Amino acid sequence: MTRLTRCGTLLALLIVFSLAIAAIGTRIPPGAFAQEAGLDLAAMALDTGELPPGYQQTRFDDEGYTPGDRIAAIQFGDAVSAGELEPLEIAWYYSSTFFTGDESSWIYVYLSEFSTETAVEAGFDFFEDEERWASPSEESLDQAGPAAGESPKELTIGSDEGSGLTLRSIDATFRVDRVLAGVSVTTTGVEPALDLVEELASTLEGRIEAVLAGESPAGVEPGLPQSTLGIFAAWPWPGNSLEGYKSAVDFLGSDGSPARFAADYLGGYARFASAGSVEEIVQHEPPYIDIEIAAFSTNEAALGVLQAASELPARHYGNPIVRTAAPEPSLSGVDAARAFHTVRPAVPGTVGSLNLTGYEVAFVLRSHFVKVTLQSDVLNTSLTLENLEASVLDLAAQQVDCRNGSVECGPARVPEPLANTGSPASPVAVVRSDEAD
Repeated sequence: MTRLTRCGTLLALLIVFSLAIAAIGTRIPPGAFAQEAGLDLAAMALDTGELPPGYQQTRFDDEGYTPGDRIAAIQFGDAVSAGELEPLEIAWYYSSTFFTGDESSWIYVYLSEFSTETAVEAGFDFFEDEERWASPSEESLDQAGPAAGESPKELTIGSDEGSGLTLRSIDATFRVDRVLAGVSVTTTGVEPALDLVEELASTLEGRIEAVLAGESPAGVEPGLPQSTLGIFAAWPWPGNSLEGYKSAVDFLGSDGSPARFAADYLGGYARFASAGSVEEIVQHEPPYIDIEIAAFSTNEAALGVLQAASELPARHYGNPIVRTAAPEPSLSGVDAARAFHTVRPAVPGTVGSLNLTGYEVAFVLRSHFVKVTLQSDVLNTSLTLENLEASVLDLAAQQVDCRNGSVECGPARVPEPLANTGSPASPVAVVRSDEAD
């Protein structure tokens, strides 16, 4: 699908898709939005374990869901109206993006859940409207294929020099049941290997089929989303839920002390929310909340990761978070816990151009390792260090109750220090099945 390549002006459009922040400053009509729970698109998506070596997610917003009635605002900005997309009956959209270390190549995975197979065909025709999506600097060629999936499907080979770089891409789009899926590989200068795109598309097809059949694809630990505290319903703005499954490399890193426990790693899941975002503007604003959970084969392995927690990967606009050990937190019902003060230096020229300071609590509960992080910009004087710590401990306690089964693992309660940040949750905010009461 040509509009999903990173060529020319489409490069900017895909950045909107994959980074899920859309056009900064774009106005959204205020009001509630509602969406039925959907398929586990996150489980269908590829993870780093199925990609060539060297690809990784470097930002907190490299993956996530967008509900159907927010796709126009979140993914397209002013390019498409909600009225144009409504007849297509898209329930949910999910995407993941993976970069090489020097960002000379990236892989983009996307899945759209439609109401019916017939609706998929209409959606395919809409997004394949070349007159709508073509840019003057782009050249593209549509071909039959790929081998994966069912019709409608298409291979698109594209190039563009409009950004000052020679970008070349191959995109494979196909249908499986009522899911329209695809994967694209984009490189600077050298044309991507068609065999790689075909291989990735075939793997993606297999994962989709497994989920539709009620099975768990490789790297997916059943039940983790349902046992991870729901934060989208509490902080739904700007309207997309940043979350996904984590491979061992994503969660533990590829080297260092945590990676020693990769053989015991069963699966992980992460959720992210922007507590400072407001409903009228599509932009992720701090304070940032990150909840990550991983299942291990033994309690000993989870405790080993806890001891090495200061070395765990942290992704915020590609700039690493620096952790400093803090006093042991007071958290009931856990096997062990650690705390850290965090600093994420500013990233000039990006949305992450503010210095962030924060607090992080990591703990082990049986064979599960959990990490709760809250980061705020230094300009937010209402969130003192004491308030940051109180908020994280509140969320961590809620996660403990959730994992222990003492309460329903539904939407999080907003800690009091965060009550006046951003816009309040809509009374009919989007709630996925794994966040439902």
